[in-house]
Amino acid sequence: MIAYSTGAYDILRENDLKDIDKQIQKSKEKGIENFAIGIYEDNLCQALGLNKPLKTIEDRMRIMEKIRGVDFVFSIPSLDEKIVKEKIKEAFTEYSENKKKLQKDKSQKKKYKLGYAPGTYDLFHAGHLENLIIASQDCEKLVVGVKADELFKKHKNKTPIISEEERMSILRRFKFVYDVYIYYTRDLEIANDYIKAKYNEPIDAIYLGSDLKNDFKD
Repeated sequence: MIAYSTGAYDILRENDLKDIDKQIQKSKEKGIENFAIGIYEDNLCQALGLNKPLKTIEDRMRIMEKIRGVDFVFSIPSLDEKIVKEKIKEAFTEYSENKKKLQKDKSQKKKYKLGYAPGTYDLFHAGHLENLIIASQDCEKLVVGVKADELFKKHKNKTPIISEEERMSILRRFKFVYDVYIYYTRDLEIANDYIKAKYNEPIDAIYLGSDLKNDFKD
């Protein structure tokens, strides 16, 4: 048996991820081994009277696939039960075939012990995901720094759409994230000192999104 949840999953919010946590735990209690996420295609969103997604179906699937406890994802063009079951069957077959390869990739030695990826991560999108995946492929442990609301306001003169606490909670749910903390200064030496004190090891590599590279060019 496979348990699953469905939705548009366009803008990540903490409540949606809490609901997924609950469903995963309840399915495990029933002895269901696998959990999947079905993601509405654009046409279905329109048919259901939902807003047109900001992200493509491919980006939404890539992001949700990396959430802890989610084994695989599949797209949903219709709520017809037969179509949904067929989509689950196809996605599960692909997931089963790729499982061995993923286990082999995990066993490969990483270049760095601890990596650090600071950023705002407001309205989490595919660019954020790409940067974090690259970092996680290089590092045994990946610590993500979430820019504090007050620091964001200081440099951008506006308030983030998603609060610092919610952004931190969302990032903690990704499979490749070791830990998350809020940073109040962009000084990377302070970040290194803080991380070294907390985890008893220094930062080996720093991963910056394109919007931060100019900020940290020195």
